Amino acid sequence: MSTWSIIVLLIAVFSLAGGVILSVLWRRAEAHLRTRESEREARLYEIAILKELGERIGYSLNIRKIVEVITGSLAQFIDYTAVSSLLIEQRTAFLHCHLEASVDASFVDTVKARMRAALEALTSESLGQYRWEETLTGAILLESVAAPVRSFFNIPLVIRDRTVGVLTVASTKPGLYKEDEMTILYKLTAQASQAVSKLEEVLAIEEEKVNAMVESMPDGLVMVDQEYRIVVANPALRAALGIPGDKEVTIFSLIEGVGAALDIRGKLEESLQLTRLIVADTVVLKGNTYQVLISPVLRRGGQGMAADKFGAVALFHDITKEKAAERMREDFTSMMVHELRSPLDGIRKLTEILQTAKRRNAKTQAEFIRMIHNSSAEMLELVSSLLDVAKIEAGKFQILPVPGDIGAVVADKVSYFTPQLQERSVALSAHLDAALPQLSFDPHRIAQVLNNLLSNAAKFTSSGGTIRVTAFRHAAAGDLNREGAAADPQWHAVDAARIPALELAAVAVSDTGVGIPRDELPHLFTKFRQLSAGTMAQKGTGLGLVISRGIVAAHGGQLLVGSEEGKGTTFVFLLPLTLARAGIGS
Repeated sequence: MSTWSIIVLLIAVFSLAGGVILSVLWRRAEAHLRTRESEREARLYEIAILKELGERIGYSLNIRKIVEVITGSLAQFIDYTAVSSLLIEQRTAFLHCHLEASVDASFVDTVKARMRAALEALTSESLGQYRWEETLTGAILLESVAAPVRSFFNIPLVIRDRTVGVLTVASTKPGLYKEDEMTILYKLTAQASQAVSKLEEVLAIEEEKVNAMVESMPDGLVMVDQEYRIVVANPALRAALGIPGDKEVTIFSLIEGVGAALDIRGKLEESLQLTRLIVADTVVLKGNTYQVLISPVLRRGGQGMAADKFGAVALFHDITKEKAAERMREDFTSMMVHELRSPLDGIRKLTEILQTAKRRNAKTQAEFIRMIHNSSAEMLELVSSLLDVAKIEAGKFQILPVPGDIGAVVADKVSYFTPQLQERSVALSAHLDAALPQLSFDPHRIAQVLNNLLSNAAKFTSSGGTIRVTAFRHAAAGDLNREGAAADPQWHAVDAARIPALELAAVAVSDTGVGIPRDELPHLFTKFRQLSAGTMAQKGTGLGLVISRGIVAAHGGQLLVGSEEGKGTTFVFLLPLTLARAGIGS
């Protein structure tokens, strides 16, 4: 073979090889481009689905809507005969099957059976006791189309680590579904599930806050839906109606608990129908007084849209204390009117006698003038007491402390009360600690405190009883009750838990009177409160102890009481040894 022939042959071989190589490279490039195009289409589909999920669902927790959006445009990306979802919610199984092409009933039954088996395996729970709701959309069933399920895959739907359903794609064609197609669908459902899970977590936290608030409310609260089923009933409501914590609250137990005091069912219905707040009459339940307010529970619609009615809520506001305070104010007002009217009426009558008397006996006239003076002094004392209480409550009460001997003030008051108590055969004595130093105090105001305490002791101590005034020094680390019992045999133990570790001057007034019932003790220093009528032989304004406590507090001290019914009472006030060390006020 000639050289020229060899050259031609080589050129032909190289051309053929180059063509083959170029053809392979071209096919590779074409395959790569198709792959890139498929990936781009898949990504665009994914973005479109996520965008539609955001627009159509927003903050919705409805997983069925999410599945509807995902499967609605699935045909653009995956070839399938049927796409189905099986969701479980509140003991109900929701099965939805969309047919892209006609199949027979056995095809649908096969899909349903596989989905059920998958979901039972994922949840470890049988769906046999569930209520089933099934819907079929798309193409119609044709028994003449007898094609089996040849391609099939499930995707679990998981919300907050809880399997709530499965999404299934099935086809009559074999070997359809590749890993890439399933991966995209897995990714879409996973992202949607994560979004719902995050929203559920936020709502769960908010729900916990609302539940905690409702549970801790001092007022009773109950909410019903439009079918008058109880949605919420807090512990305060159970306590008000006497419903045990382990018993379910129903509309019937609510009606039974309220009883004839209020037509609660009718008021709830009226509030729902009229869509307005209803303020019911006060009712008395288990000895407490309640103001009942009933309101519809609405979700406001947008502009021009009607509000949705969720149900109605009833609030049982406990006004027992307010009613008691109101009664005390009324009693106090009546008492003040009586206390002022009696001396005013006496003054008016005495002045009328003085004006109309034809003969004016100088002795009688002087007696009348003395009586007028005493009556006006009583009124002035009452008005002064009211002013003192007003100043104490406003924080404007002032004292004028000076260095002095508190023993001298005690001795002076004991001397003043001794003659009148001797007439009633009541023994009064003073026992002063010689080691008690001088104090800085307001002698006029402390004398007023002693006057109030001795007046009370005198009122409630009968003939043959004793009243004892004791002043002693309380050690910084001492036991007040032990010190008091050592200084005063008539001492009744007081609550000394809040006394600070300071040296204090203690002045106690103890008696062998009727004593004070234990349940009355917490109310002694309440402005509108007096001891029960059965306890008291005489009634006063009830302001003395309030003022006394305010005076002692202004000195930086405390006024304490201890009593035993039928045996007597001890009032003790504590003063700091100097006002510079004040700060233990009640």
